[in-house]
Amino acid sequence: MDSTPATGGRIRDFVRWVARTPWPVFSLGILQADIIGALLVLGFLRFGLPPADRIRLQDLPTANFVFFLVYIVVAFIVGTILSLRLLAPVFRWQRRDALLTEDDPAVFEQARLRALRMPAYRSLISIINWLVGSMVFIAVCWPVASHAAPVLVAATLLGATATAIIGYLQSERVLRPVAVAALRGGPPVGFRRPGVVLRLLLTWVLSTGVPLLMMLRQLRWALGEVQRGNYNAHMQIYDATELGLLQAGFNDMVRELSERERLRDLFGRYVGEDVARRAMERGTELGGQERDVAVLFVDLVGSTQLAATRPPGEVVGLLNDFFRVVVDVIQTHGGFVNKFQGDAALCIFGAPLEHPDAAGAALAAARELHDELIRALGQTEFGIGVSAGRAIAGHVGTQARFEYTVIGDPVNEAARLTELAKLEEGHVLASAIAVSGALD
Repeated sequence: MDSTPATGGRIRDFVRWVARTPWPVFSLGILQADIIGALLVLGFLRFGLPPADRIRLQDLPTANFVFFLVYIVVAFIVGTILSLRLLAPVFRWQRRDALLTEDDPAVFEQARLRALRMPAYRSLISIINWLVGSMVFIAVCWPVASHAAPVLVAATLLGATATAIIGYLQSERVLRPVAVAALRGGPPVGFRRPGVVLRLLLTWVLSTGVPLLMMLRQLRWALGEVQRGNYNAHMQIYDATELGLLQAGFNDMVRELSERERLRDLFGRYVGEDVARRAMERGTELGGQERDVAVLFVDLVGSTQLAATRPPGEVVGLLNDFFRVVVDVIQTHGGFVNKFQGDAALCIFGAPLEHPDAAGAALAAARELHDELIRALGQTEFGIGVSAGRAIAGHVGTQARFEYTVIGDPVNEAARLTELAKLEEGHVLASAIAVSGALD
């Protein structure tokens, strides 16, 4: 006698029975958790990272992408098979019909225990699939994102955590009728309740912990960029809670730092880097102190006539070339360009920073400046005067407006020597004190 029709009918009855149980919803919930986890990872890699670290699936080699899709299908099949094997005793306990009858009480006890533990088992399967999948995903992305391997690991771990927690909480909710039936005769031997504390902890990790970790990862990157001097770094604001306020506050702080850095840079360009740094470190108290300094004064000859006979743009270009050479040479020898005065420049050695051989550095700068100006200015003549001695160096003016300068005989003498140097063939004159005070 052929038993195939009877078996087929029982299978149809079994399928209809399963459709009326929570198990289809349980399976869809697990699939939904995996999809949410995958979207979380892909969204984080695509939109939650700095532009340099972002990863797009279309950038992957085709073979690698196909391999990853194959793994997803295989992982789904393996997970389904494992779930069905775990559920087989539960189905027998629930059905108790001729096709699935099992008279052994120990088997029923095992089935009840497995039914109660099914949310944890299914979450464990998801975690294993995700951990293996993370290694496959990293290998697939390696050709285009080898530099971001730690980011990939962190992202997939976040996805695994979210998937496992969502799957566990959904499974507990969907399988409540099964749990009620399993506990009707008392808890099975060896069963430990998960407890309300575990649910609260998992809910907190899913709703707060995972977003917090993502935000901290972004904050850590932004802080690193600021430490490296990139004041264009900013955090994406995607939260209206204290986290969003923290992100907005960080962006405001970076804007303030950027503005201060720009002001500091402009301040240094106007008054000199050394003066700006000294002012920020020690303040800007009016007054000065006596210092042993060397003074170099350089002035163009006939600038008034140049301005009257040449176009303004040409005159400005000539002055810019002149001052560029002066600044480069003076800074090379450890000096400080104190101020530009029309077509002249006042340069100080020994203030605001100490110099071991101020006079020697000023004389060396005068010689090099002479040669460089001849090459840069051509027929335009100039004069250079060098002097040395005691002078007052400090801030002069009012609290509302002041400048750092050097006042004393060396400054006046250098200016007079410059006027005399314009009449000399060598264009450079130095005082006896400067020459005798030079160590080199």
